[in-house]
Amino acid sequence: MVWFNGGPGCSSLLGFFAEHGPYIIDDGEDHIKANPYPWNMRANVMYLESPAGVGYSFGARGEPDRNHNDMSTSEDAYVALV
Repeated sequence: MVWFNGGPGCSSLLGFFAEHGPYIIDDGEDHIKANPYPWNMRANVMYLESPAGVGYSFGARGEPDRNHNDMSTSEDAYVALV
C-alpha cells in the first residue's frame, strides 16, 4: 500500500506518527511509543512525501522544484515506486 497524506503540502509523517504507523506520538506527549494497531501488521506500507519538498523530502534546487501539478507529482511518485 502507498500512503500519500494529502495536500499538497501535508507530510505523510503525520499519518505515520499520529494515525497508523508502527510507532506513534500521542497528543501532549514528547516520546515515541509502539502503536498497538499499526496498518503494517496487515500490509506493507510505503509512506511517500509528495510533492517534493514536503516533510523531510527534497528535490533538486531551483524554481521547477517549487512548481508542482497533478501530472508532475504523479510522475515523481511513479519514479519513486519504480
